[in-house]
Amino acid sequence: SLLQEKMEAKTPRQKGFFQSNNTSVSSPITSTATLSSPASEPVEVSQSGAGKGYFKTGEKEETSGNALLGLLVYSFMILFAPIFVFFGAKQALEDNGYEPPTTTIAPAIMAIACVNIVIVLYVIKAFREENISSENSKNKSE
Repeated sequence: SLLQEKMEAKTPRQKGFFQSNNTSVSSPITSTATLSSPASEPVEVSQSGAGKGYFKTGEKEETSGNALLGLLVYSFMILFAPIFVFFGAKQALEDNGYEPPTTTIAPAIMAIACVNIVIVLYVIKAFREENISSENSKNKSE
């Protein structure tokens, strides 16, 4: 059948939106894969990892998926951490016998400090990513 002929073909089919148009690659990586049927021959698959393609990031740079995941994590931290700090501190102060003005003002100040800490952590993460990307751009230009 046509499907079996295509599966047994020696040259792999190069198709995809995100593949580069470079036909000459300096050092392609080749691997041999075998199909499950014993009658089939090993098929050589080439992967071009050395060529410049689309959406390639530098070494240790953050990808868009990692950036969105980091933003999601910090968003949840900025939402839930102050709530936990507020109610935890309020309960701790009430258990130790403090009066109502202290049991509402002190936890609120702690929750505000918690939000500021999360914001500072996010800014530090952004500066680290900027330093990594600037170092990689320096290395590419040299």
